[in-house]
Amino acid sequence: MNLMIKVEPAPHEPPLVKSYWDVNACSLMCEITYGDGEPTTDTGTLSQALDCQFSIHPRGYVLTGSSFSMALDSRKRVIDWDILANPAQWIDCTFPYVEAPLSVLTFSTDVDSNNRAGGIEEPRIYYERTNGTLYLSWFTAASWYAINEKLAFGATEDGYWRRSG
Repeated sequence: MNLMIKVEPAPHEPPLVKSYWDVNACSLMCEITYGDGEPTTDTGTLSQALDCQFSIHPRGYVLTGSSFSMALDSRKRVIDWDILANPAQWIDCTFPYVEAPLSVLTFSTDVDSNNRAGGIEEPRIYYERTNGTLYLSWFTAASWYAINEKLAFGATEDGYWRRSG
């Protein structure tokens, strides 16, 4: 299975990102809301009117792994994720602070009939103490892309976010 990351510059109005740290559960959680919402193809059909009336949205995706889960919207943009993240296992950054460009990350992978994909391993979590930034990467990152000023994902030179067998 291959998981690919596609990086786009953040829109003029960057997404609203809320991060939470649960000390007791050692969980790091993040919710992302995009200003443009879900795509619509409003042609005035009865079906679309009912979808709107009953808040029926296009199906999203869920990626899971050992201690990691990520929810994606129908455009495959990250909207929610959480990871069991024991601070004792965080790696102190040996690289200097990287000012990663704010980006919209979309993920592609093979999913089952329920739009789910499993087998994601726990990423390495690098902690840069001076600015309090977390960097998550499954490989040696060639570049970093931020979803907010304190959280960035690494990608390899060939654009992979993570790759497995």
